Amino acid sequence: MATRLWGSVEMRSASECLQKPKGRLAAVMAQGERIARINRLIKALLPPSLQEQARLKSLSPQCWVLQTDSSAWATRLRYVLPGLRQQLEAELKQPVPELKLRVEPRSGAPAKRPPRRLTLTQSNADLLKSTARGINDEKLGAALMRLAQRCNTRECSD
Repeated sequence: MATRLWGSVEMRSASECLQKPKGRLAAVMAQGERIARINRLIKALLPPSLQEQARLKSLSPQCWVLQTDSSAWATRLRYVLPGLRQQLEAELKQPVPELKLRVEPRSGAPAKRPPRRLTLTQSNADLLKSTARGINDEKLGAALMRLAQRCNTRECSD
């Protein structure tokens, strides 16, 4: 129920604003509903193995952006995008702009582990040194010697 404050200013409750949106709020809610409807349609048209791997992120006249969690899923999705676009055009009975993919991990996704640090064994260091001594190219020999010297007693093990 709307109440009047300060003459011509009308105040509405939050639930009233959401039930009967006006102006910019109405446009935002309509766009959200459109994205949700098209997202449901996309999921229905995708192969079962990919249905949970793609979400419609944004709609614009130039392109529609689908979001996925990893590049592995993006690779698989790229194969079905042309057919998906044709199916969407048939279902929506309107032209569909280019479909693009964006890889963004979901919030709360586990952080990537740091790469395991590689170590040089003593036998490999010795092999690098002997190879460096037998090479005619001075620069390459010096580089191999520097690499072999990275093996110190703490890191080297057989």
